[in-house]
Formats: sequence, structure tokens, C-alpha cells
Amino acid sequence: MANPMYGQNKADKAVGSVWVTANAASATQPALVISGANVAHAIAPFAAKVVGITYNLSVATTDASSALTIDDGAGNVIDIVNIPVAAINTGGVLLIDDGDADATVAAGESVSITSDGGCTAGAAVLTVQFERI
Repeated sequence: MANPMYGQNKADKAVGSVWVTANAASATQPALVISGANVAHAIAPFAAKVVGITYNLSVATTDASSALTIDDGAGNVIDIVNIPVAAINTGGVLLIDDGDADATVAAGESVSITSDGGCTAGAAVLTVQFERI
């Protein structure tokens, strides 16, 4: 019997993709403090297109959403996405506008995620979805 979970929904872009945790302070403390203007980085494991960011809040966001600017290694803006005001341990997927040519990165290129500090509290573990090209 064929694996019923493999290849059933190609539109979800999971086939040929990998998720990489974006490290902020260190590999042992990957949460990005989004209540300040801080940066996390993820390295593309192969030539890829950045197609999504996931977040899991380890500290709840308060009073405002937090904008995340995603840049490629050359500093070109890939997209700007928002983490809404939410409780601790909530998360979600933020899709990247795949019409942007800057979303393509080379193997080994660093993708940076910078928070705008829009909320007065908040920290999130972020992962970047790289789709092989």
C-alpha cells in the first residue's frame, strides 16, 4: 500500500521544502524578542525560494502587532509580514508574497528577519520555509 500522506497535496508546497529555525541570540535560545528592533537569521540549505515563516510565541504579544521584515543576503526586502496580538504558545504561518523575485536565495545565503518592536512585549521562535528551485 502506498503511503497515503506522501504527495497527496502538492499545492501545500511541502514536497521539496525544508523548514529552518531562525536563530536570534544563540542556537540554544532561538526566540526572537519582537518587542524591540531585533534580528534573527536562517541559512538557506540549498538554492531556494522563501515561501513562508512560522511563529510560535514564547512570550505573548501585547497591545500591537509586530511587523517582521524579511531580507535576503544582499539586504533586499523579500516581504513584510505581521504577527498579531496573541497569547503565549499560539502560532501561525505567514505566507510570503511569491511574486517577488527577491524571494529567491542561493545555497548558504543568510535570510534575516527583523522585528519592528511594535508591541511592548513578545518573543517568538521563527522558522523559515525554503522551497527548492
